[in-house]
Amino acid sequence: MKPENILIDYDNQLKIIDFGLSTAFVKGKEMKSFCGSPCYAAPEIIEGKIGYNPTHSDLWSLGIILYVMVTGYLPFCDQDINTVYKQIVACDYKIPSHVSAAARDLIQNLLIKVPSKRISLKQIREH
Repeated sequence: MKPENILIDYDNQLKIIDFGLSTAFVKGKEMKSFCGSPCYAAPEIIEGKIGYNPTHSDLWSLGIILYVMVTGYLPFCDQDINTVYKQIVACDYKIPSHVSAAARDLIQNLLIKVPSKRISLKQIREH
């Protein structure tokens, strides 16, 4: 997921579009194929881990989207894509001081390298 693929309809409902590089998955089953945009890809995808949880990877992407929404730029960015990959895998990013404590906390709980330690959808709603 990335911001360019999220629309809001007249009823303020989010719509996800552009499934060109997407893939279907069965809840509870791990993914074996990789898809998505590099700057929004989770570390487990960048590292090529076979058998990753797609929900956890999507939560990472939501963290990137939130970061972009509150800062106006990507947390992992460089002219060289290999440098970007290294930044993602190392979770090497900084949150600007103007970002609110609540947004900072949510971003930090989404952009966690260990997929199972990322905040859940239920916890996001409660946050």
